[in-house]
Amino acid sequence: MIAANKWLGLYPEKIWWTWAVAVWAFVFILHVINVFVINNFMNKNWEREQIDKLMLRQTKKVEKLKNDLDNSKPAAE
Repeated sequence: MIAANKWLGLYPEKIWWTWAVAVWAFVFILHVINVFVINNFMNKNWEREQIDKLMLRQTKKVEKLKNDLDNSKPAAE
């Protein structure tokens, strides 16, 4: 990009390549954070544990609803 700005004469009055490098660096930093920070914390094991927790909570709620429904039925004579 520096070569395109200086030697090829693409808009030589403006230093546009610094903005392109800044955007590229920002995207690269976001990628590094995603790979080394977020994916280390939120890997497949973490995801499986969270799914298991949610399934257990859902199972408990379903059982509670079944019990409440059974207890609320009037006695058949």
